[in-house]
Amino acid sequence: PTANPPLYVRTLRWERADQDVTMRSVFGVQSISAMAPLWKVSLTFDMKSQSEAGPYQSLMMKLNGSRNQLKLYNVGRPVPLGTFTGASGATTFASTATAGASSITLVNASYASKTLVEGDFIGFGTGVTTQVVMVTDSATSNGSGSITVNVAPALRNQMTSGTSVTLQYPCALF
Repeated sequence: PTANPPLYVRTLRWERADQDVTMRSVFGVQSISAMAPLWKVSLTFDMKSQSEAGPYQSLMMKLNGSRNQLKLYNVGRPVPLGTFTGASGATTFASTATAGASSITLVNASYASKTLVEGDFIGFGTGVTTQVVMVTDSATSNGSGSITVNVAPALRNQMTSGTSVTLQYPCALF
């Protein structure tokens, strides 16, 4: 691991950011989804003195407005609370999941009769297809280590059978 200077992060909060278009009139309100929801993150820094501001200011310069991205995992839930943790063996998509899917099937032969619980995070994809989703309903894997879970937000891209899945410290791009 690369040694980085401390950023004195006080809070880091993940939230769902819906991409809706809302129309209001005297007759009421209508909303439609313009695209799939994304994650947004809020960071609060706690610097005791101006001399500690260097790492924060450097980070902001490296982000270069919105041209670059910051890769973060949710520090509030970095690993699943369920027992399907992905700590041993490779977890992959058991079958192809299409863009827009809100139910996915994963497999890890080392994880028969293990669970993913509501609120666990799952990461997959690389580069621009990187995505982190949240398990919305608890599920238990079968005797072969196959588990079907409902997730949100829905998949932005198709993921083919055999695509690697990250269960510990899944990172999203911000």
